[in-house]
Amino acid sequence: MVKQYAILRVAGFLCALFSVMGYAENAALPNEQSSLTLYVENDLLSRTDKYYTSGVQLTYLTKDLEAMKLPPWLQEVGGLIPMFRHEGYTNNIGLSVGQQIFTPENTQATSLIRNDRPYAGWLFGGLSLHHKNTVNLHVLELRAGIVGPDAMGEAAQNGVHELRNLATAKGWKNQLHNEPGAVLTYEYRRRADATLPHSLFGADIIPAVRVSGGNVLTEGAVGINLRAGFNLPRDFHGNRMRTTGFAMSPEDGYERLRSPWSAYVFGGAESRYVAHNIFLDGNTWRTSHSVKREPFVGEVQGGFGLMYKRVRLTFTHVIRTREFQGQRGDHHSFGAVSLGFWF
Repeated sequence: MVKQYAILRVAGFLCALFSVMGYAENAALPNEQSSLTLYVENDLLSRTDKYYTSGVQLTYLTKDLEAMKLPPWLQEVGGLIPMFRHEGYTNNIGLSVGQQIFTPENTQATSLIRNDRPYAGWLFGGLSLHHKNTVNLHVLELRAGIVGPDAMGEAAQNGVHELRNLATAKGWKNQLHNEPGAVLTYEYRRRADATLPHSLFGADIIPAVRVSGGNVLTEGAVGINLRAGFNLPRDFHGNRMRTTGFAMSPEDGYERLRSPWSAYVFGGAESRYVAHNIFLDGNTWRTSHSVKREPFVGEVQGGFGLMYKRVRLTFTHVIRTREFQGQRGDHHSFGAVSLGFWF
């Protein structure tokens, strides 16, 4: 059974450990590969159907802008942002579209369940800027979309359930009202590679700090991931749909890896402080169903990745502590799958 504050302490300790480690930074050479990644997150993979129940996102990440025939002023657009002014870094643009669905535990009740989380859908598009070298990654992303019936959460969930001959959710008439939403997120990741020279086996450690603000979500988070395996891809581990694709280290396109195959396992932890979450707090400007959120939320995750040439598949199992008061059990779990292509 997951204990919330144990996760918070583990993530904090690992981030402190990373801060005293050494890193070797190399000059950045442009990567000439774009990527397309499909993310699917669903608690049916953990044999439940409640709370955060589904997420789908499709992301396109450009090749390094420095490898494209763009006007110099466009290549240097990141220099307008203070944390994106680093000599020798390369840049990418990310575009994404996605949907997330949230429901209470009892999806067969037609009446409002006041002590359980609201029904809600979130349909969004995202635009991001990635600024990186071989060790550091800065990401600034704006997501904008709609929360409520126009997000088509009911149609998506019940349509899939009908196709799979599963019981449909009966309480969608109680979902949050329509509300335009936006979230601005800044994330920093730092990668330390422990691969031995002339060896295809190795490990890396990737701590991260993330800050988000907006009427949909306002939070701060710290976390860390550790990977180990054969022919590790030199990227920043974008296995979940809250990131915009797999940002490759600029000198390491996939055609430069020493084997067409990669196989690895990974694990990680994250702790975050949640100041606002529309899916728990309810609509911003209209009265709606809401529950009292837990301000501190922790996660642990583990999984594996497989890659052949320019195709990669990852599977992640996530365990998350309680997000609101009255949530049954100490945690909720779900699975996440990503399938990426580079071209």
